Amino acid sequence: LRYQWFRGPGHVVPFIERSQVPQLFLPKPDYKQVDTMIRMVEIDPDRQRQFVRTSKPSGQPAFRGPAVINLQFEVFKRQKEIWYEFKDVERCVNEWQNRNPRTMQREDPREEIMRLRIRHIEDQACSLLLARRAVAAMRRRIVIALWFIRMACFAMTALMFGAAFYRYRNSPREIQLAF
Repeated sequence: LRYQWFRGPGHVVPFIERSQVPQLFLPKPDYKQVDTMIRMVEIDPDRQRQFVRTSKPSGQPAFRGPAVINLQFEVFKRQKEIWYEFKDVERCVNEWQNRNPRTMQREDPREEIMRLRIRHIEDQACSLLLARRAVAAMRRRIVIALWFIRMACFAMTALMFGAAFYRYRNSPREIQLAF
């Protein structure tokens, strides 16, 4: 039909088969090459969560093994905020544990702030878990209610079949199961 439309009057555009169109590689519109050469460790954690890096063979010859190019794409699908806070605190704690104890102060205020952040994340996680449990309990109640409705429908079906067989019990056997 499409081919006939192209052959119709007033159409000067020739029909092109899909196989005749050459393959074309276009990078995604969110492709940015601003900080691709910076190591992941040196990038701010807030910026790290905004992109993803992938390696892809470039197809060009290399000295050792296949040539690989690193592509960086922006990520628009985000996790919940608590996840990123947790990752940041985890990174801070790892950095704190790798410090030299001789250079640390006896009662460092940064340590107290880190404890407060950890306690705040624990409270947030606890409240999110309580909300999840409430939703799961509501789903369980809905499933049980639907099971009872299903059993009631099954009982009504059995009752209707029983009533039908009882009403037509005196009919001939040949037509009894033919309905």
